[in-house]
Amino acid sequence: MHELSMCNAIINRVRTAAEKNNCTRILSVTLEIGALHQIIPEIMDTAWQTVSNHTCADGSTLIIKTIPLTLHCHDCNAEYCIHTGIPRCPTDGTHQSEIIHGKEMNIISFEGE
Repeated sequence: MHELSMCNAIINRVRTAAEKNNCTRILSVTLEIGALHQIIPEIMDTAWQTVSNHTCADGSTLIIKTIPLTLHCHDCNAEYCIHTGIPRCPTDGTHQSEIIHGKEMNIISFEGE
């Protein structure tokens, strides 16, 4: 359950940023997480509620924006998204591709007061 360790890291960063901005309460946190992280939103939300309990983020909302797995074909320069299966360029059928999106994990913003 890597969601719990991710949420621990996120809460630590957000709490530090909140303190620097004189926020005493965090209302929501918005994340961008690439599809390669294989996050299950329901488990991530439960983990968030667990790590934020009894902190300035207690009761806050976790908003997750999933970044699809996007690849670039070295042979024909096509960019394409895949959701399941073996990555194969839909234009020329080769496997000579590089991941350009889908590995991200970014804290985009938080709302506090």
